[in-house]
Amino acid sequence: MPEEELLVIVEKKCQLPESYAKLLIRTVVDLKTKRSQMGGIFLGKHSLITLRDLFRWAQRYSLAVSKYNEQCTDWKQYLAEQGLLILTCRCRSLQDVQTIHSSIQTVFSKQIDIKNLDNPQSLCEPIMNELNRIVEASHKAISECNQLKNFVWTPTARRTALLVAQAYKFNEPFLLVGETGIGKTTICQILAHINKKSLHIMNCHMHSEAADFLGSIRPVRTNSNVSNGNQLFEWQDGPLIWAMREGQDFLIDEISLADDSVLERLNSVLEDDRSLLVAENVNSDESALITAHSNFRIFATMNE
Repeated sequence: MPEEELLVIVEKKCQLPESYAKLLIRTVVDLKTKRSQMGGIFLGKHSLITLRDLFRWAQRYSLAVSKYNEQCTDWKQYLAEQGLLILTCRCRSLQDVQTIHSSIQTVFSKQIDIKNLDNPQSLCEPIMNELNRIVEASHKAISECNQLKNFVWTPTARRTALLVAQAYKFNEPFLLVGETGIGKTTICQILAHINKKSLHIMNCHMHSEAADFLGSIRPVRTNSNVSNGNQLFEWQDGPLIWAMREGQDFLIDEISLADDSVLERLNSVLEDDRSLLVAENVNSDESALITAHSNFRIFATMNE
C-alpha cells in the first residue's frame, strides 16, 4: 500500500493527528527497510507488524484521549511506549526487540528503557496508572478468591500484566503463550475479578465443536413450554453467545487444541464490530446476528 494512502487511512480511520500519523508511518517504513538485515522478520506470516498492529497502535492514542479522557504531559512519549509494547510483545529474540526499540527511539526522538519492562516504574502516567490499578486491586482479589491465593507478582508477571492490562482496557483480543503453570489463566481471572465481571473459561480439546461455543438446538426440559406451544426443541445459547450478550469476559483456554474449522467461526468476533452470525439458530423470534455488548472481552491462552 502506498505510504500516502496509508497515512490518510491512519489519520482518518483512527482519528490520529497528522503529525503523529506521520511518525507511525515512518516507523513502519524504517522497520521494513531493516528487514533484510534482520533475516526477513517482516516477511509473510513471520511479520512483526501488520496493518492491524498499526491501527491498534493509533487507536490506543485516540481512545485514551476521546473515550477515557486520559491526562498525559507528553503524548509523543506515550505513543512511542505504546508502539514498543504492541510491536515487541510477540518477539522471540532480543535482536528483534532491539531493532524495534531503536527504530521507535530514532523516529520519535524519545528514550525508552526496555530493561525495566519486567518491572516498569517510569512509563507514561496513563500506562503506569493502569498497571498500578491492576497490581493494587489484585492484592484484594487474591485475598478474596481462594483460586488466586497462590499467585505471586514476579517481574515476568508484572510485564504480562502490563501488556494484557493495556489490551483489556482498549478492548483488544489477546493471546497469551507460554508453558503450563506460569499464570496465564490466573492473570485473566484477576482482570475479570477486579473489573467485577464473570469469566467463562472454555477448555479446548481435539474434539471441540462450534456448538460448544455458540450453542445448539436441544430438547425442551419443562412441560409448560411443550404444553403451551407444542415445542419439543429450543435453541440454547452457548457460553460465547451468553458472554457477548451480557458483556462478560470469555477465555478460550488451550486454543491451539481446537480444530481450525471451529476457530474460523470466531473470526468475526475478533473484528472491530464484534458480531457473530449464528446460522444454526432457526428460531424466528430472535435475530441470528449477535453483536457483542461494549463490555465484552475475549482472550485466549495456548502452551508453547
